[in-house]
Amino acid sequence: MTVSAVTDRDPVICVCFDKRRSDILAEMQRPGATFSKLVDETGVGRKCTACRMDLEMLLGQPLEFQPSMERSDLVGPGLGHSMSDNRNCGFFVCTDEIDTVLCVSNHALPTDKNLQLSTFDYVCDIRSQQGERLATRRGRLEPHGDLLVSMRELVGAIGYGWFILNLIPRSAGLIGNTRPQVLLVGNGWAASYHAQLVSWASKVRSVMVGARDGKTSALFPVLNMELKDAALTVDLYKDGGLVGSRQTMVAADSLAVLDVDALFAAEIERYPDTLFVAVLHSDRPTRRYIAIKHRNGAMSIDHFPNTR
Repeated sequence: MTVSAVTDRDPVICVCFDKRRSDILAEMQRPGATFSKLVDETGVGRKCTACRMDLEMLLGQPLEFQPSMERSDLVGPGLGHSMSDNRNCGFFVCTDEIDTVLCVSNHALPTDKNLQLSTFDYVCDIRSQQGERLATRRGRLEPHGDLLVSMRELVGAIGYGWFILNLIPRSAGLIGNTRPQVLLVGNGWAASYHAQLVSWASKVRSVMVGARDGKTSALFPVLNMELKDAALTVDLYKDGGLVGSRQTMVAADSLAVLDVDALFAAEIERYPDTLFVAVLHSDRPTRRYIAIKHRNGAMSIDHFPNTR
């Protein structure tokens, strides 16, 4: 029997906590097991949120979700990593050539199980790079509805900024189907990543970045939603060895956009065609993203992986 055959029959449901389908079903067969206990005891569904939809489809019931807060401007690790946190965050780019659209869809899952859709209230706070609140949009996301928020329409071509979106369920039903997506739209191109929970900001994350012809063309947007400045160290590794290190600050309640080529000009000149690993350490929880600028003006974007 091949490894792929075993994996196909017993797929990983939660990558963050390494839980397979068989692990989830075994937990739910224990005496007194509930969806809530599954989440509390294993952590599934509370980190990157990608598995929430798979969990609901597998178990045939919605997550037991009781929101603990309704204000989108409440941030910080002290609020805890609970299923009651549905505050998502991300960065955006708004120029004359690029718009960012926040997208949330509330549609049924591809399953024959009769799973009810929730109704959500939402609050979206949109901030400048320096943390100034530029706009707040509130509304309701009904079952089978879509939420589209054009940042450029609300705040204009301001360059970089960031947002917090709180989705507050007002009725019992699905949660995992409403994972927010962030779409950058340019002239003839588009790129997207998914928003992430505010409370799972972290102090250490790493990402691979490649240099070609002496350039990475990479940016590291780093979001600090804390009320105090964050000290940030960026270490650059090649073949497991440290080749460069830089220190900077990310001001409280703000977004710093680091230009990798400017930050490590000497190191990239020394190794013009190689694959680096960048490790970002901060003394306060931050969110980290990577954006690659292409020669035709397009961008590729993603968040840093959720593991170190």
